[in-house]
Amino acid sequence: MPRLPSREDLTFRSGGGCIALFGLPFLLGGLMAFAVSAGLLGRVDGPLAVGYVVGGIFTVVGGLLVFARHELAFDPDKGTWHQWWGVLVFRKKQEGLISDITEVELSREVRRSDKSSYVVFPVRVKAGAVTLNVAAPRDFDQARRMAELVAKGIRKPLSDRAGDKPRRIEPENLDKNLKQKLREGEIRIAHIDEPSSKKCTYEVEGTTVRFTMPAGNIPQGVAGLLVALVFPSFVYFVFLRTLLAEKEMPPGIRYVFTGFICVFFILLPLVMGVSMALKAFLTSEHVEVSPSGLVRRKAFGPWAAAAELDADEIEEVVVRKLGTGNASHVVVSSDRMSVRFAGALPENEKRWIASVIQTILAS
Repeated sequence: MPRLPSREDLTFRSGGGCIALFGLPFLLGGLMAFAVSAGLLGRVDGPLAVGYVVGGIFTVVGGLLVFARHELAFDPDKGTWHQWWGVLVFRKKQEGLISDITEVELSREVRRSDKSSYVVFPVRVKAGAVTLNVAAPRDFDQARRMAELVAKGIRKPLSDRAGDKPRRIEPENLDKNLKQKLREGEIRIAHIDEPSSKKCTYEVEGTTVRFTMPAGNIPQGVAGLLVALVFPSFVYFVFLRTLLAEKEMPPGIRYVFTGFICVFFILLPLVMGVSMALKAFLTSEHVEVSPSGLVRRKAFGPWAAAAELDADEIEEVVVRKLGTGNASHVVVSSDRMSVRFAGALPENEKRWIASVIQTILAS
């Protein structure tokens, strides 16, 4: 019988980490603007109010990103839950009983800004009139594992509204593996004919099949090069040159803005674009499946990373699209991790590979 989640497993924290690192330049920039306006770094010619206003905005935003924290925890032994929000020593706390919780909800939402949109998969816990927001990952498999963890830990049903058809799953049914689902008729293997033309290659040795496939494609590589070259060049010629030529702005404030633009709008896109291009052109995937389980190796030049799943822990093998604008992948999932691959292959080839993997794991 699988181990039930403990209180530590059911404690979810946010704030700090990468968010704090992201906010640090804002905080330092704001403090620098204050110091320049106050004359601590030398005499300043020009309107000081601008420096104080800009410094205040940057300091507040940066301080919240660096110091804000949130914790949500469920304690099955005591039958209670609590959450708090805080900045440094200031905290606001909320508590309740697990018996008041009716369900754990997993949903899909498209969030939009002025120029873009993205998909998130919020995990929420419904406790009467109170809704507890656990997290909202962009990765569906991460969100599903989190939702199942909470549902099993507090022994409440999981309401899955992220797919095409809403499902309500009782906690005792969340640990069924692929073989059990096939044996009980919950799912069926779709037998797909092998495509006549394929991008992948494969070899068969007894009951083991090994696939080799590209992990990227030419459009991804070209997109990476465009991000690395076009965007930083545009920022430099349109904004940075004008800023460097500005003589009326106090030098300290000009240096703060120059450093901010260089890091976030030139260096960061350059690194991201080069990384995208290298991954698209140099990465390959190797998948080995047998009745005992599945191994995925992802090779980037001389480096390789492996992920391995035993057959008894695999709960699902599907072809799934991960978000808006993203290609679908073959996804092999368990409570421990999800392994995805074949994103650069045609759809019919992905469905065929998923069918082959299901057939072998069910044998």
